Amino acid sequence: MFINLYKNNAIMNVPIILLEFLIVIIAIIIRAFPAYKNKVGIDTWVHLLIAEEIKNNKYCTPKYIDYFIFKGPNDYPPFMHYLMAIFSKKTLQKIIWFISPLVEGINTLLMFVVALILTKDYSIALLSSLLYVFVPVIVFESDNLNTRPLGSLFFNISLFSNIYYVQNNNLSFLILAIFFGIILHLTHKMATQTFWATTLLFSIIYLNPLYLMVLISSFLGTLIISKGHYLEILRGHISIISFWNRHMSEYFTRDDYKEKISPSIKPVSKAIIRILGLTNNPWVFFTFVAFLFSEEIIVSDPLFVWTILIYSYFILTSYISIFKCFGDGYRYFEYGIMPTVILSANTIILGTVPLILLGIALFAFSILNSFRGLRNKGKRDIRFGQNSTLEKIFEIIKTSEKENIMCIPPNISFMASYFTKKKTLMALSPQAYEEAAVFMLGSPSKKNIGKLVNKYNINYIILDKTLYPKDTLDFNSIEYKKLVDENGYQLLEVTK
Repeated sequence: MFINLYKNNAIMNVPIILLEFLIVIIAIIIRAFPAYKNKVGIDTWVHLLIAEEIKNNKYCTPKYIDYFIFKGPNDYPPFMHYLMAIFSKKTLQKIIWFISPLVEGINTLLMFVVALILTKDYSIALLSSLLYVFVPVIVFESDNLNTRPLGSLFFNISLFSNIYYVQNNNLSFLILAIFFGIILHLTHKMATQTFWATTLLFSIIYLNPLYLMVLISSFLGTLIISKGHYLEILRGHISIISFWNRHMSEYFTRDDYKEKISPSIKPVSKAIIRILGLTNNPWVFFTFVAFLFSEEIIVSDPLFVWTILIYSYFILTSYISIFKCFGDGYRYFEYGIMPTVILSANTIILGTVPLILLGIALFAFSILNSFRGLRNKGKRDIRFGQNSTLEKIFEIIKTSEKENIMCIPPNISFMASYFTKKKTLMALSPQAYEEAAVFMLGSPSKKNIGKLVNKYNINYIILDKTLYPKDTLDFNSIEYKKLVDENGYQLLEVTK
């Protein structure tokens, strides 16, 4: 597509532009409604806390976020936190549900713009943005406040601009590639990691040092703008990889959203559905089918190479042990959505009847899977969101002179630190993960809670009984007083 652009020129078409903005609004609403309704997200509280600390530190990056027992340097990429710090705490708490959906609305518009630049065809541009709206993996990620949508946005802009500059020698796109490459480094670690791998491989595949030049320029620019702070972020990034390289067998997670696939489907079928990426980004599968059965996609097209690379990262990090420490495999699909929706839209508009029918079927599947996934995720994550009982618990702890908190499950810890400004038994910095592994890894039901309480001088325990009934936990060797017991939550004050 980069090689053979269509010759017809796109002219300003007001009805088409209005239709695109309608698609953008739909994208925002689909994500904003569950975000507003549930107000959940484990990462939400981390970002609110860091943004608040930046504001309190006179808009300078604090060296430490001192609300966690396992202490490490502040090595979180700060770009989004600086944007958030512009707003007052009261305003920010009112709009947090809207931030990620708004970013995804911009990403939706970006699909339209990029497709229009490449094809000069409004139909393909509109369809590209429409397909993007319902890609399941990003619908699931944008219903709460996190840096992934913003990281994906900057990744898309920088990598596309880099490719377009190399193909067309357009200086404006070189500037865009470097500028957004710098911001990307300061926004999201996994997106940066993917950017590095993809740009390096593009430079090798096409034997073109210009890709590498943009990468190096972005890195050096980041060091200069951050006044060297990016080296701390990089140390944190390396620490994450190193930690999971040692502890991947103990990884206790939600298992890559397996509940998205119906339990009525047999295990072999589940494995096939997952390896094809159908529950995350079905347009990867469509792109490969289109490559085999149409002439619209050629192997040397940078968009197709981009797709192959992203799918390779998914396979490596999902199924090859030594690569699993580089992140959850399914998350890599986020960074391959742009090329797949544009190539798919192009094929559907210009392709044969069988491919058109397959595209319609996959689009319907994407819509159903997105809404089903949002429903299941909301039910699961609601215990980690704001509610009156937790607010009551946090207020008791906040007004107490006592300091240290243990949360069971640990996912509540970030919310507890944000609302109480007390220390929780958790680590924010990956450089402290090794020390924190004693509590962070594995199930709390398999740990000696009493021993941990005594070792870390815990004063309060916040317990979600719906997830971990107290009789499944080892509370031997400690005495406690029950302060709150409602809606499945308990607040226990350690007395001895």
